[in-house]
Order: sequence, then structure tokens, then C-alpha cells
Amino acid sequence: MANRHKRMGDKAEREGFAELKALAGDLLVPGAGREFGAGRAADVGDLKAFVDVAVQVRRRADLGTAIHTAAADAVVQAANRQVPLALGMVPLIRARRPAVRWLAACQCWPTPLTPGDLVMTGSAMAAVRHVRDDLRGGPRELRVALVSRRGHHDVFVAPIEAWLSAYRRAIRVAAATAGDA
Repeated sequence: MANRHKRMGDKAEREGFAELKALAGDLLVPGAGREFGAGRAADVGDLKAFVDVAVQVRRRADLGTAIHTAAADAVVQAANRQVPLALGMVPLIRARRPAVRWLAACQCWPTPLTPGDLVMTGSAMAAVRHVRDDLRGGPRELRVALVSRRGHHDVFVAPIEAWLSAYRRAIRVAAATAGDA
């Protein structure tokens, strides 16, 4: 029997995949699902979901650490998979619908952003408070925070709905650009 942390991680991966399937099932690649073979030398991510994205799921009680490590590990996995985009998915433990339940954490946003499009902060927890604020934060699809701290890579934090919305826009732009060529 696997240890408790492995079981919780596996459960988070299953739930993360279910969330992507519910919100963006039309974008999933054929054969999408969990990647198996944790701990292999060339880890390519926890989920096989999108053609050009490595997805790392990170469930930790320490949300700040989960955000930073999910984003950083996803970048390594994207390089291993040889894809341009890296997405960390972090569940908000004990969050219930209709509240924000999943965070996107990444070092590169799928579409260009201007400073007016996001809230800048030095704290992952301040970013989480902003992106979870359904009363004052604006539409979830537009709620993005940038955590910028000296000595660390910048990390974009948003509800998963915002990342998926940006990813859809990036796909449309790429298709339009390819159509013009």
C-alpha cells in the first residue's frame, strides 16, 4: 500500500484532471489522463492534457511552497516534454464550489499581459487572497496576480479558469496567425 502522501498526491492528480476535463474537455488531446512513472529521470509532468503544455499538480498544506514549486517543476517538465508551456495546478484544500478550487501557477503566462491586467505582489498568499476574491476581484477569467520576490522566479497565480481562458486565446491567435501565413 502506498504511503499517505502518495495517495493524497494521486488523488489530487485525478481531481486536477477531472477539473481540466470539466472546464476544457474540448482542448484535451486524445488519450488525455494521468502520466505514470513518477520519479523517472525525464519527468514530463503529472497530466497529459494539452498538446503543448506540461502540467504539474502539487498538493501541499503550505500553499506558498506549493505555488512556487509547482511552477518551477512544470518548467523543467516542459523542457523534458519539449513543449513551450508549463502549468502548475495547485488545489485549495477544503475549498468547495462555487469558490475558487484550483490555482494555476506558472512562470510564463500563455498570452501577453500588461501591468494593468494583473495585481503585483511579493507574497504568494496575497496573490491567493486576490485570485480567490469573488466579491471584489472581478471575473475569474481576468484575475491574475504576479508574485515577484528577489531571489525567486516570478510566478503568475490565477484561478485555473483564468489560465484556461488565456490558453484558449493563445490557441485562437496561433490559428489566426497560421491562417494568414
